[in-house]
Amino acid sequence: MSRILFLPEKKTIQIEKQATLLKAAIDAGIYIASSCGGKQKCGKCVVSIKEGYNNLPHPGPEEMAVLSKAGWGEGYRLACATPVSCDLVVEVPRSVIGEDKILTKARGPSSFTKSRSPLKAYGVNVPSPTLSYQVDDMERLNKSLGDTFGLKGLVVTDPMVLKELPGAIRSNSGRITAIIRNEREIIKILPDSPTHLLGAAIDLGTTTVVCYLMDLKTGEKLSVSSSINPQIKFGEDVISRISYCSSKGSGLQELRREVVECVNRLVGEGASKIGASPGQVMEMLLVGNTAMHHLFLGLDPRHLSLAPYIPVVSEALDIKAREAEINISKSAYIHLPPLKAGFLGSDAISGLIATGLYKRKKPILFIDLGTNGELVIGNRQGMMGCSTAAGPAFEGGHIRWGMRAAPGAVERVKLHHQKVILKTIRGKKPVGICGSGLISAVAELIRNGLLLTKGNFNPSSNHPNLRKGQEGVEFLLCPASENSVGRDIVITQKDVSELQLAKAAIWAGAKVLEKMTALCPEEIFLAGAGGTFVDPEDAKTIGLFPFDDRTKIQPVGNAAGLGATLLLADNAMRKRAIKIANKMDYFELSGSGL
Repeated sequence: MSRILFLPEKKTIQIEKQATLLKAAIDAGIYIASSCGGKQKCGKCVVSIKEGYNNLPHPGPEEMAVLSKAGWGEGYRLACATPVSCDLVVEVPRSVIGEDKILTKARGPSSFTKSRSPLKAYGVNVPSPTLSYQVDDMERLNKSLGDTFGLKGLVVTDPMVLKELPGAIRSNSGRITAIIRNEREIIKILPDSPTHLLGAAIDLGTTTVVCYLMDLKTGEKLSVSSSINPQIKFGEDVISRISYCSSKGSGLQELRREVVECVNRLVGEGASKIGASPGQVMEMLLVGNTAMHHLFLGLDPRHLSLAPYIPVVSEALDIKAREAEINISKSAYIHLPPLKAGFLGSDAISGLIATGLYKRKKPILFIDLGTNGELVIGNRQGMMGCSTAAGPAFEGGHIRWGMRAAPGAVERVKLHHQKVILKTIRGKKPVGICGSGLISAVAELIRNGLLLTKGNFNPSSNHPNLRKGQEGVEFLLCPASENSVGRDIVITQKDVSELQLAKAAIWAGAKVLEKMTALCPEEIFLAGAGGTFVDPEDAKTIGLFPFDDRTKIQPVGNAAGLGATLLLADNAMRKRAIKIANKMDYFELSGSGL
């Protein structure tokens, strides 16, 4: 057994079997970036070994090459390549510590004026049986519900409900509350009337997971809990995780276990905030991209990464929570809205529900800006969607000093004459640069003539921050003396190229949709963490979209999360989601020849 003390958190853990530092850290709830999925490529997971360094195996040639290229000397190791074989004191540099700015809010209502939930609570008095009234408990309950509320043809399909019935019906002088789903199935019998009829909406993202706990009687949002998706230890993008499933026999089970435990923990946290228990949650709704959907259900995701990229199932599903090992009410259901394609999931459809694109008169372009860029163009007349492999640059991946949106990440850059003015998340000292900061920096370099139209630095510029670096010409954003990492934070030519690739993917996807539909959007909705914090003027400056300046750019926040709450609390919206998926056209960009 080895003991590890992680700094600066001062968190100590013990591990019984050998694991890498990366896995040990994430298992302990300490997020360390690893955009390459632990393959010793990206160098993001570098840590400082304060004690025990000499007792570790020497770094291999791949690890040494990555460390040397980034300028890390003795005492530093890649967490993904370092096996824990002894007691260690490990300092995680602030540039790789998690504490993400997880996006939970969207531009839209936080509650509903009327809930049209599939669940309804009916309080009723059930007469006791007698020697002369020999009618079973279930029949007496059905008769009382029919006589009082006009409910007919009610069924019980779950033995769990029948086990609850005799105790509940006799514990409160025959007064019970029946929870009925879709006015047909009795899913719960309670001996009293609950204060809230609880439901949980889950936004299962590749990077983050958000749980919204709601009162299905009123549509009120009661609590919000969020977390880094723990699957991130297996890779920061869905292709890395699918590859892990393919390369290891138990890979799918491992990935599923991670996300199920995460969802259960978030539901527990959300319930505790309002003095409830997870067992009181009567319904769950979960949205996510197609890969996350499959991994949650334990469905083989391998064919999503192989042409023609076909899901196992795309229709809406209702499954029992206990069958998915989700610890809410034992007879509760989980509703999973429909998917559209292998890389256009229920999170995108949820975003369309939240923004109301499907009922707009004018054409709108919806973009969830991330590693997998999901785009939908259309209006109430029709919609077409596609997905693009934008890569991780919009989320700080593959960038020399890139990081997620966390405290200390540079999110805005301004050049005033020869002075660089930085805005960081929460006003902390700079530790790196997130996606919106990278776009802002490149936009400012373009405005000030430091970057040319092809993306190369202007050799004729005499700006003092433009200099020769290890990887060619670079721009100094923040000197070591002014940040928290003690090293110069720079923008390299390679960083600019990564952004160009990401931008080109989004631009091409938008252009193809415009061409295929003959629609020019009057407005662009930018969703997700990658799009919400982008300044619209910066987006226009770098030419993120193939439209002129008259097109309005509107950040919409976590549209998938808001859509999930709408779908949880409104049965009509669930039906609408199915119609959207059926009505929408999908264009597969790969192999299209356009």
